[in-house]
Amino acid sequence: MDSKTSTPLETFQHSVLIDFGEAMRPKAQLGKLKEFGCSLLPQQLVGIDIRWVIHGVKIGLALVLVSLLYMLESVHDRLGDNAMWAVMTVVVVFEYTAGATISKGINRGIGTILGGGLGSLVALLAQEIGGIGKALLISTSLFFISIPASYLRMVPNFKKKYDYGALIFILTFSLIANSGIRGDEIIKITCDRLSSICMGFVICIFISLFVFPNWAGDELHASLATKFDHLACSIEGICS
Repeated sequence: MDSKTSTPLETFQHSVLIDFGEAMRPKAQLGKLKEFGCSLLPQQLVGIDIRWVIHGVKIGLALVLVSLLYMLESVHDRLGDNAMWAVMTVVVVFEYTAGATISKGINRGIGTILGGGLGSLVALLAQEIGGIGKALLISTSLFFISIPASYLRMVPNFKKKYDYGALIFILTFSLIANSGIRGDEIIKITCDRLSSICMGFVICIFISLFVFPNWAGDELHASLATKFDHLACSIEGICS
């Protein structure tokens, strides 16, 4: 076959691949890779691993404390099975930094208070109406309350700060309102759940602030220092 009409496949088969290896690589690239691999990466991994381990220990300590509260006879007699909401609060509220834990706890508290109060009102009205009107009122309120709350969760500015609070509001309102169909002690159930959530939140705040506290400012400082180290290594490798 004429070389002028050779196919791309035949041209590729007759080509020769030459590997120059590391000897022909630019010194800057080799120096950057060695510097990054030998000095920076292990130190960063060790530091991050230690902080993650401490965070896990703090969560375990918070769960132990809240479980001990649940095991106390006086607490169990007062709150009953609603004391398990404290355990749930620790699991979902406890964050890596103290500020994030406080922010998420406040969101949960506001969402619980608003959702529980409105749900209790709907449940009490449903109990007064009775019959088919009870189910109709609860279903209608669930439908029309969940629409604006879900819409607000999609608004970027609201979603950035209050998404978790809106989620808890929908959840608490739905649970309390639905308990009005069968339950007769709506106010007591709401108060007990709110008390349990407050206990879990207090434990989370105490552990976050007083047991090896981790602040977002420290994380930002460490992140900036790491980026400047990488930038210095790159400049040093180019100049060498």
